Amino acid sequence: MDPVNLKKLDSNHFAFECIKDLIGKPPTDGTQRLRKAADQFSDVLPLKINEIELGRGGFGTVYAGTYEGNNVAVKKIPIALMNHHETEDQKREVEEHIRLDHENVIKLLHFEEDKDVKYRYLVLELCAGTLTDYCDGNNYNGPELPPNGIVLYQIASGLHYIHSKKLVHRDVKPDNILVSITTPVQMKLSDFGLVKKVSSRGTFSQSKLKGTVNWMAPEMLELLDDDSRDSTPKELPHGTIQSDTFAAGCVFFYFLTGGKHPFGNNVTVPANILQNKPGNLMELVRQLKQQNMQSDDELVFLYNLIGKMIQKELKERMALPDVIKKLVAILPGKFKEVVMPILEDAGYCVSRFHPTDRVLACGVAGKVIYLSTADSSILFSYWKEDEILLQHGKIKEIQPMEWNMDGTQLAAICNSDECDVIVWSYPFIGEILFQMNLPKWMDTIEWNPFRPNVFAIFNRGLSFQFGGKKVFLLSSSPVVHQRKFHFCTIAREKTIGSVKWIAENRLALNLKNSDIEIWEIDESAATAKFVKRLGCEWITDMVWDERTKCLAACSWEGWIKIWPMDSEQPVHTLEVGGICCSLTWLKNFEKTKGKGMDDAARQSPAHFIWPSECI
Repeated sequence: MDPVNLKKLDSNHFAFECIKDLIGKPPTDGTQRLRKAADQFSDVLPLKINEIELGRGGFGTVYAGTYEGNNVAVKKIPIALMNHHETEDQKREVEEHIRLDHENVIKLLHFEEDKDVKYRYLVLELCAGTLTDYCDGNNYNGPELPPNGIVLYQIASGLHYIHSKKLVHRDVKPDNILVSITTPVQMKLSDFGLVKKVSSRGTFSQSKLKGTVNWMAPEMLELLDDDSRDSTPKELPHGTIQSDTFAAGCVFFYFLTGGKHPFGNNVTVPANILQNKPGNLMELVRQLKQQNMQSDDELVFLYNLIGKMIQKELKERMALPDVIKKLVAILPGKFKEVVMPILEDAGYCVSRFHPTDRVLACGVAGKVIYLSTADSSILFSYWKEDEILLQHGKIKEIQPMEWNMDGTQLAAICNSDECDVIVWSYPFIGEILFQMNLPKWMDTIEWNPFRPNVFAIFNRGLSFQFGGKKVFLLSSSPVVHQRKFHFCTIAREKTIGSVKWIAENRLALNLKNSDIEIWEIDESAATAKFVKRLGCEWITDMVWDERTKCLAACSWEGWIKIWPMDSEQPVHTLEVGGICCSLTWLKNFEKTKGKGMDDAARQSPAHFIWPSECI
């Protein structure tokens, strides 16, 4: 027998020896070749189930297993036994779960179906047990949990992340809170069999009430009670994510008390929830008061917080973002540092926050990456890299980068052998609005605060010695019916230290060891003309205030001067007795409440308030 085609298979292929044995001479030692081959093939499968039962979920049984060599939990779901609605619910669970990525949400690593479509397998990260196991004590062998406040914060943080993805969990309970097997320990929300999409207002439609009765919010139990008494099918009112908050408050109490429900024992819980009688919580608070516990004690604080989370009336129930803020306030030290690695060993990096949205643009290693937060109610929460790639042409190294006044455009200067200026649109991320090559190195961008499409670029350098003598004025708006862009250049004999826009069509130039010059551009930013000179020397900084229509400047010589728009002479001069390096305007709201302010009042010293840095 000569298996000529087998020779075409690489001898190092995982199946080579198995096939060779199967088609070779029958073994004489009693070896069962098929079982041996099955064992050999199973060793190379990415997913293996050990059939050691870990628990049961809403749709199936959870087993221990391995995936790509790592220990995992595998949820085995019998698809063939489901009706149409159950199949759709389970499909929704997979679709919504796979896109969730947060340290306090159980991670769905992989899913697949067998060839007969009888079972679906969800591969999940392996955990040490549930919160129920931990509080019971007898079934838990995992790592010790962190302090109470951190445990509650992590549960709330994971649930808030789910809400930020426009989802409601609908089955928050101790059985669905898992404890990570790794340290430092992380609490993880699990079981997304009842998850449902919510509107921008945090509400969701419901054709049938779902959840676990003892952990249902009162507004849900009332509907359940009405439905049991009325045999006539009726349309249910919309639910709200606040039902998850109620359940989370009950879970908080369960954890702090080692297994008690705030509304009593298993039999009485639903009735007590409907009657707004959290007996166990009230008894605990009473005991703490009798023990003369201080009002700022952490346990008292946490129980009071739970009381606000389990209020019967929705308008009185504390929202989850506010719960998180309260918990963060009591966490020890610097609890959470926001770290978002963009590109490892990427070199020079520059980042700029969007002026209105929670978006951070990062220019690094020849790329612009957008980071955005899932929810604006909590600062620095759940920052993720935007999946949309920017058009970037031949960018090598981004240095200065700035948003325009209303955040609709992002400009960057890319310096390598030459200088490329590029402007992208936002929020339609990725479209190039403007791109231009310049022969000189540039390091500063100044957007016009009055016209969102006009900006200036120049080379300020680390000092006047290395600065440039040209300012390029550009417009990112193309000429009508043409793909051309207006721009012009202001060239000076002295080094330019800084540029400030003082009107839609005017800008101030600070020249080395010399005066401030005012220049004016036309409507299209295609030409610029000199307007006037403000006599001064050794300027270190200048700022414009739109409220008073005045330009302020400070000097190495120790003075601050203020010029109105329509004058070449300063209206005020202040000696500061030292080198003044920088200054900024500070609004004086009490002095400017009146709308009808004339020029004299506007230029009064009472309206000029500025902090400055002086040596």
